Amino acid sequence: MRLHVSLWDIPDTKPHVAIWGESRADRFLKAVYWLIRQSASFDGISHAMLEEIATQTGRRDGILVHSGFEPEHLAALSSLIATPSNNVLKLAYVGTIISEKAFLNILAALEKLRAHLPRPLKLEFFGARGYRSAPWFNPDWMLEHAVFSDRGLVEALQRCDWGIVVTDPEAEDVRYSRYSFPNKIGTYLSAGMPILAVGHKESALAEIMKSSGVGVFTTEYEGSALEKFLVETLRITHPRSHYRDNILQCAGTEFNANEIRGRLWNAWMQSHQQSTA
Repeated sequence: MRLHVSLWDIPDTKPHVAIWGESRADRFLKAVYWLIRQSASFDGISHAMLEEIATQTGRRDGILVHSGFEPEHLAALSSLIATPSNNVLKLAYVGTIISEKAFLNILAALEKLRAHLPRPLKLEFFGARGYRSAPWFNPDWMLEHAVFSDRGLVEALQRCDWGIVVTDPEAEDVRYSRYSFPNKIGTYLSAGMPILAVGHKESALAEIMKSSGVGVFTTEYEGSALEKFLVETLRITHPRSHYRDNILQCAGTEFNANEIRGRLWNAWMQSHQQSTA
């Protein structure tokens, strides 16, 4: 029997250790590496993860995989017209808040700055996580949506200017931010929306933001440095148009489902040919 292993999270990062305990998380990690050593082919979700696998197993033939866009999604994205925003500056946040301290710092900075921005500010949450009942939620400029269908979510995000991603800039769990790839990125790009990202300098988020140019990135997560970054970012006129070419380029390469499937299939067939030679 031939085996393909797909690794989407490192099992000994802080969230997993909290759930399983250190010894069980360590056994799980060793079992993963054992499976990869035995596998015919394997994939991971970040370059750092593939480098870590190579260090632990000696294998350097892994495939980089993200949640991909099908041809019809890429075609729809290419034909999407980046229309100028209305008189409201809309930020979007999809899913769970991972790095709460840094995220709350961003909210505090936005609360302070929003009166000085060129347009009224609105922050919209998607995913029905119950944030509207949080003590920090301000209905004057925040809105939480109910659950959307996949298509409905994309259509709603198309009305926003920036998608926010925050991954552990305070370095509380560097292994998690280094190896895990935030799927929010693909969600935002599917709507043609640039990314406002705050994270650790060694994170997978930092890597793709620097290489793709699909938005702005900073390691600053508190004080005047964060405020300066936000002011400069939110004064960019028509950000969708500004980053459109880079978004299309990134979606067609990093997130191309057909291409990803082709690389996985080629790796699988190559291993089969080697095993039967």
